[in-house]
Amino acid sequence: MDRRRKKSADDPAKKYVSTQVIEKLGGKPKNFHSIRASNIFDNKWRVDVFCEKQIQGETTSVTNTTIDYSYFISVDEDNNIIKSEPEIDITSNLIDGKGFTL
Repeated sequence: MDRRRKKSADDPAKKYVSTQVIEKLGGKPKNFHSIRASNIFDNKWRVDVFCEKQIQGETTSVTNTTIDYSYFISVDEDNNIIKSEPEIDITSNLIDGKGFTL
């Protein structure tokens, strides 16, 4: 039995899970860039929230994109979030807000 979900660019479950995470964060975080929800298997998801950071040098400025929030999520049969590790909260950003650099 294949427990993986069929993947498509316009997967309504992916959009719904992403929307719930943004709502639980209280809206899009400061410097929000994008969100990526990936179905790992069955009812398990990984959701990463990407934010932009402006790095100012002496003569140049660079925009860096980091994963500031990352969650492993379980959903019910209607794709409602029933569990998240860590708990979805605006204060649960990674590495004191520095994120993971891509």
